[in-house]
Amino acid sequence: MKTIPLPTSLAMALLLAGALASQDLPKAVAPIPESLPVPFESKAAKNLATKLGSGYRGLSTEHFDVISNDSVLYHKRYAGLMESFYRAFHERFALKKHVRFKLYISRTWQGHCNLLDSLGHSNSGGHVSPETYDNDRTVFISHVQENGNASGLGDVHPMIVRALLSANGKRRQKFPLWFTDGFSTLFEWGRVVNGELIYGNPNPIRDWALVDGLEGNLLPAKGKWLKMKNTQWSQNRGLHVAAARSLFVFVRRKGEDKLQRLVADIRKKPRGALRALLKATGEKKLGALDKTWRAQALPWAKAAVLLKKAFTSPDGKARIPILEEAIKLFPDYGLAKANLGRVLGRHGDKAKAIELIRAALADPYFYRPYEAYGTLASIYWTDDVEKATAAARKAVFFEPWNLKFDEAPYRNLMSLLRRQELDDEAKEIAELLEHRLAENSL
Repeated sequence: MKTIPLPTSLAMALLLAGALASQDLPKAVAPIPESLPVPFESKAAKNLATKLGSGYRGLSTEHFDVISNDSVLYHKRYAGLMESFYRAFHERFALKKHVRFKLYISRTWQGHCNLLDSLGHSNSGGHVSPETYDNDRTVFISHVQENGNASGLGDVHPMIVRALLSANGKRRQKFPLWFTDGFSTLFEWGRVVNGELIYGNPNPIRDWALVDGLEGNLLPAKGKWLKMKNTQWSQNRGLHVAAARSLFVFVRRKGEDKLQRLVADIRKKPRGALRALLKATGEKKLGALDKTWRAQALPWAKAAVLLKKAFTSPDGKARIPILEEAIKLFPDYGLAKANLGRVLGRHGDKAKAIELIRAALADPYFYRPYEAYGTLASIYWTDDVEKATAAARKAVFFEPWNLKFDEAPYRNLMSLLRRQELDDEAKEIAELLEHRLAENSL
């Protein structure tokens, strides 16, 4: 594996202290993800190249072997972010047993299909990945799906959760599907940022099914959907998984301690899962819980669907009423506030944009701070270079926790620093950017 030496002037988790040392930044509580993996040892690397071809490289972390033909930086970040998620999840839910995973990441869809074939697997997943084997411990995923959309960390998180639940469950006792499906998919829209596991948002991709199901009365009332047999569950799995996931969002937002207790109780006694659910939510009857959950679930799901609609709207201004409606339905939706702030910032309402971005950053369920600080930097760009620079530094600080490398925060910070003749700091950021661009192009 070709390596690129890191500029020695850059420290802080191998990268940021030299450039950003004396600045008002959050405390680094964990090493940045790309510093965690190490290359396969020589013999294993040669065996891998012989088996899969020279384009594939291997990286190892404490709990993962990650094999990929994508760029060095994407490969490192994927491995490091998976390890970061594993550690945070395992600790947060007081698990004891560990699992080791093998993760294959192909750069293209055709490469993904070819890799499966070469290892004796078929593409049973159809047009999307991931594919899993060995009780979710071996995962194959394509960076780009057949439809051209990029995959992400949230596609793999549920496999990690399911494998860890299985390893830490009771023998000969199966968890109910509403638990395994709902709890595992809860982490699809969750990420580790600066060492902290942030999760508990609705899922804009899944929740259209939940909106249709709740408004069309397709989900059995009074909580009867939680008592379905596996065959019934599978008949409308999209709706049932979306509902179960939403139920866990509901519990999470009542307090993480309640969710932790619920998971521990179900792991200990799967047959008492519904009693544990009532205990965690403070309800005495399943029908009452179902009614309370539905009252929250529908507006949250509608807001998530609107957020997805805003993502796909070609006109920036057209997104404003869509996002305003989402926030009206779900006033604590930090992801919607950040997106509305970004649009308003581009179209002149800077004061409102700043207010929304600050509110998003204060949301404990918001996991995209690097984008939010980048928006603040652009808003302050003309009128307040010091505030713009402070925000740009924070965007650079948080960028390594994003899977897809974004060079914009680095270039923006360099430009702001040069405007103020802070040339030494600008040079350090330039070196950092050069290093990252080189690794991202391999």
